[in-house]
This record gives sequence, structure tokens and C-alpha cells, in this order.
Amino acid sequence: MGNYQYSIFSDAMEYILAHLEEPLQVPNIAKAIHVSQSCLQRSFRACAGESVYAHLLRTKLRLAAELLAQGKTVSDAARAVGFGNSNHFCRCFKKEFGINPSQAKKQGI
Repeated sequence: MGNYQYSIFSDAMEYILAHLEEPLQVPNIAKAIHVSQSCLQRSFRACAGESVYAHLLRTKLRLAAELLAQGKTVSDAARAVGFGNSNHFCRCFKKEFGINPSQAKKQGI
């Protein structure tokens, strides 16, 4: 991994973290940091070992888990990380963590 790829990854992560509540898409992230989509994808593969979308989803779900542990409702946590559809959020959360968000909230995970 070169410094250029890490710089792109770092810029993208900074943008993602600042805009997590928005419905982010790869083309918009690439445009915001002034690189091509393919360049962005290559940087994520080199630095994170996964696609931009996979890393974005994992980041959102981890933050949502933290919000649930802090006492936020499932709907509030979903909205806070950019999910407009609570059902989609619940499916993604269960796929990532093996339990649904309400169980995670009760268990304080």
C-alpha cells in the first residue's frame, strides 16, 4: 500500500464519518474527495481489505451498536447512521452481529 492509496482512504473515511447520517453512495464519496470510483475502490481494497460499500456498512453498523448501548432507540440509531428504512437496518444489523438491534440494546452490546 502506498502513501497515495492511504491518503485517499484517509480522506474518504474522514468524509464518511462526517456524513454518516446521510445515505452515502460510492460515486458521491469519490466525487467529494476528487478521485475516480475505481481509484477509491482500489484504495479501500488495499487499506481495509474490503470494498468501500462493505466498509461503509460495517462502520455504520458499529456506530449504531454503540448508540444502542448508549440507550438510543432502534429507530433513532438507524436514522443516526443513515438508514431510512428500519427493516433494512435490522436485517443488516442481524447479518453483521448475529442478533437483532433490540436484542443488542437489551444486552448492552
